[in-house]
Amino acid sequence: MPDVPNFLADRKHTHGPFEEFSHICQELKAIVYNSPDYAALSDVQKEVLDMTCHKLARILTSDPNHIDHWEDIAGYNVRAVEFLRSKQCNAIKI
Repeated sequence: MPDVPNFLADRKHTHGPFEEFSHICQELKAIVYNSPDYAALSDVQKEVLDMTCHKLARILTSDPNHIDHWEDIAGYNVRAVEFLRSKQCNAIKI
């Protein structure tokens, strides 16, 4: 069985206090969800924005030098670029 208390204590350093993180993450997502063109986004674009908010909240509530958070943001945004490029390629083939 995993040692949950120690795991959570370790995560608090790299991921921040969960309640504080949750508040900031929800505030960031509210800005995104309430933007005028949110409904026009694809599910992929919406998820990338959700995960970007998630990682930004982590950076703002924990160790901002934890490279994984920054790499994850870059990775999600590359996914959005790949998605958009694939849509362009499919549109050209039609």
